[in-house]
Amino acid sequence: MLLSEYFSRFPDRHGVLISKDAVSRASFLGKLLPGAEGSEFIFECRLDRPETAGDFSLRVTRRELPEWLTALQSGPFLAWSGDSAPWSRVREFFSRWKSRAMFRRIGEFWFEFDYETLADDCPAPCCFFGAEAFGDPDELKDELNDVRDGPLAALLGRA
Repeated sequence: MLLSEYFSRFPDRHGVLISKDAVSRASFLGKLLPGAEGSEFIFECRLDRPETAGDFSLRVTRRELPEWLTALQSGPFLAWSGDSAPWSRVREFFSRWKSRAMFRRIGEFWFEFDYETLADDCPAPCCFFGAEAFGDPDELKDELNDVRDGPLAALLGRA
């Protein structure tokens, strides 16, 4: 589902659980990434406030990677994010994920946007991905070092 479509349908489905402000803060992504699709979206509800706020997360799979890489490297998103270090790192990570064999073992990548940071001019995502495909750490020490020196290095700006 396109991000823009997700947010356009959101109030009818989940408006009681998540505040309009939280949805509004996150929906800018659909405007900046009009061609990007997501297969899974999560709003984490904070129930300790009178108005429910929420962090927003979305998943990018290997199948969705080419569209995301294109969207992050061109158009309104690139103009908006400019030379922001976190977004430059995500672009570098996605480029490597697409082209390097070790990265191909990563099946999915998640962006998480904390509610408070979505009000920033250029909110930086938190990023996480599953390492379960790498197996037992004791048996795969060299491969895990490759992950540390490859994908993680790209995300941390150490590459």
